[in-house]
Amino acid sequence: MSEEIDSSAAPSVRARLAELRLQQQPVSRRPPPPPPPPPLPARKMPPPLPQRKGDNFKPSLPPRRATTQLPQTVPRFVPERTKTAPVPTIPVKLVSRKLPPREVPRIPSGASETPSPANATSPPPLPGRLQHFRASSGKSIQSIPLRSSSLPPILPSTRPPAIPTSTRPTATRCQPTGATCLRHRSFAAADAHAALPHPTDTLSTLAHSLTSPFPSATDKARVIFVYLHHHISYDFSGFLGDTPMGKQDALSVLRSGKSVCQGYAELFLALATQSGLEAALVSGDGKGYGYTPGNHIPWPPTGHAWNAVRFDAGEWWLIDACWGAGHVNKETGYTREFNEAHFISTPEEFGRRHFPKDSKWLLTSRTWEEYCTYTELPGPEVYANFDNTGFMRHKIAPAIRKIDVDGLYEVVLVKGPCECFPYEGRDEEERMLFVRVGKDEEMKVMRRDGRRWKAVVKVSAGQRVAIEYILTWEGRDGRSIDASTFERGIGKVGWSWTTVVEWKE
Repeated sequence: MSEEIDSSAAPSVRARLAELRLQQQPVSRRPPPPPPPPPLPARKMPPPLPQRKGDNFKPSLPPRRATTQLPQTVPRFVPERTKTAPVPTIPVKLVSRKLPPREVPRIPSGASETPSPANATSPPPLPGRLQHFRASSGKSIQSIPLRSSSLPPILPSTRPPAIPTSTRPTATRCQPTGATCLRHRSFAAADAHAALPHPTDTLSTLAHSLTSPFPSATDKARVIFVYLHHHISYDFSGFLGDTPMGKQDALSVLRSGKSVCQGYAELFLALATQSGLEAALVSGDGKGYGYTPGNHIPWPPTGHAWNAVRFDAGEWWLIDACWGAGHVNKETGYTREFNEAHFISTPEEFGRRHFPKDSKWLLTSRTWEEYCTYTELPGPEVYANFDNTGFMRHKIAPAIRKIDVDGLYEVVLVKGPCECFPYEGRDEEERMLFVRVGKDEEMKVMRRDGRRWKAVVKVSAGQRVAIEYILTWEGRDGRSIDASTFERGIGKVGWSWTTVVEWKE
């Protein structure tokens, strides 16, 4: 019997048969993926711009490549830069600035203001020697901050007078030897600053106010040296024993405004140390008040005090702030008069009147015997108008008071401020100097040799010898007169002169 289905069946039967066939087909669970989109056309790069050749031509850089980030353990590679125009270098000036000294806080009563090292010891008091000073107790008082309300004012009500110094070019080292010389150095700024009022609450405050404007160690020391001249007076009555002498530590001297040589040296040392300077207090013998040439000086040297301080270029110099501030006289007492010779003198010159107890501060080869036997002979009389000539007082020759032996003498003057530099002046601007022997026995013109003016004259023992220069010649300024005009016109024309140096009869 056949199972074929009659296709001629009714339409409803045919629809049912079609539905059964669809159910017998497998069913796909996922729809087929959509067809891929068509590829985009390749991007066209614009053509390169034409390169213009010239002085500032720069080749084009290669196209930038994308780089992948490498692991942190592998150092990142930085490609080398291609050739580019050189970048101009801008010079940079490095300015060294020195910080001011650290401010030291106030210390209550009973404690020292400046702590000392563990191995440091206080300097022993200088033994008293009558012709120099009477040393007080070596114990230091407790450092107490100065209070203007309870202490007498130290600074004067008006500005102190300026330090009288000659005109000097600004220079710190000499040529061609290279040895340091301070005679031609200008200290005008330091001297003017030292004369101003400064706070005196503590030593550190005063030191900072005095020295902070000056980077030079030499200028810092100069400011302190001049400040002591203006504000500390020598206690001459205490030195003689007529009145009790005050304590000589730095704060006591600053507070009282009076001191002897020990106090000057103590105060200078304290201010120098607070200013960052290397300094020391030196004790020994000094040929000062009461010294007579030829007197026996006992060993060891005692009775005086001064300072050693390291200047620029690391050189140690010796200074005497006490003798530089003024001088004493039995009749008039203390006279405040600035003497910069005790600041600018070389160790050799300084050692003629100072001999330290510790030989390391001698700074020369001078022996004790040479110091004791050396006699500083008094030189000729120098008149006030000598300073207008520009010559140096300490270079006048012969360096004796009077000529008491017959013979030929070379009279010499040296143009200042020192012999370190060649003479740069013009002869027509210099005064014509001559040497007069006796009254009118001989008048000889002094000839110039570098910085030296010389004349050789014949002198009999006891004759008066004088250096003079022309003031006027036939009614006009004597500067215009040369040697030949002077020699031809003596006794024929009217002229006037003045004396600057004299070796008396």
